[in-house]
Amino acid sequence: MKKLIAMFVILILLAAGFLGYQGYERSQQTGLFADASVYFEEQDYQKAIQLFEEAKEHHSLFSGSLEEEFSYYQAEAYMNLEEYDKAIAIYDEYIKENEKESMNYVLKGYCYMQAKEYDQAVDVYKTAYEKTKDGEFLLNLCNVYITTEEYDQALSLISKHQDLEDEDTVRQLLFSEIAIYEKQQDYSTAYEKAKAYVESYPDDADGIKEMEFLESRQ
Repeated sequence: MKKLIAMFVILILLAAGFLGYQGYERSQQTGLFADASVYFEEQDYQKAIQLFEEAKEHHSLFSGSLEEEFSYYQAEAYMNLEEYDKAIAIYDEYIKENEKESMNYVLKGYCYMQAKEYDQAVDVYKTAYEKTKDGEFLLNLCNVYITTEEYDQALSLISKHQDLEDEDTVRQLLFSEIAIYEKQQDYSTAYEKAKAYVESYPDDADGIKEMEFLESRQ
């Protein structure tokens, strides 16, 4: 009986020691995160990244969502340093964990756009739309084509707007259509598109302004 009691006491002590250690690691991690956040706000991104890396070494059972939070801060620090490949590597890890989460595709695509790696951005947005069905990625894809002056690609994408259920996405795509014809200096077509747009969205001030401008070019 005494042996059982002694064994039970030892197990309790071991458990208490283990939990105490986990709590200590969480405390260390929290402190490092707080320090890193200060350097981040001061735009000392290299120092912030160093502390974020140190914080990762103090993983514990109690880390919870804290590690995800400082990973995103770390990725943003890399973006601010224009080390886009390192930021993308972080977003890729989260994409692997959840392919249907839109935010990581948005951030990954943004990195490629900032790096002017437009073909990669196109691939990201296509994959993102396939996985999430989020209309935002069609808008992003359209904007890439406009940026690279691939207007036929953009117009082909816009022509399929009838298949979309997200009315706000449709509206923004149709407004982009006006801009494309205007960029091509096809003011007559742009004006006709603007008139049709205003008929569909009579309360859209930007649409009205664009139509009035294009009317003056006729």
